[in-house]
Amino acid sequence: MGIGLGALTFVFLFGSGPPGLRNLLPPTGTASLYWISMVLAPMFPGTAWNDPEFRASTPRSLGMHPQRLLAYVVLGLLIVALLFAVQSP
Repeated sequence: MGIGLGALTFVFLFGSGPPGLRNLLPPTGTASLYWISMVLAPMFPGTAWNDPEFRASTPRSLGMHPQRLLAYVVLGLLIVALLFAVQSP
């Protein structure tokens, strides 16, 4: 899923014409789908960030599982990049 969404993001980004906000929304949305699905996955019953037997051995940064922290960072970067694109002339 990650490879497919990444490839589709590049197709949208570099094959959609001149840069502009209208041409940045589809690749930004495509790039964020993987990370949004990762953040929302624990909402389903019986899911967790890792298997119970590995809970103690998984290092935690800022009190979060590393994948969760990475997902928040990447989503934040995508939002910041989109905000910069909106503000640029």
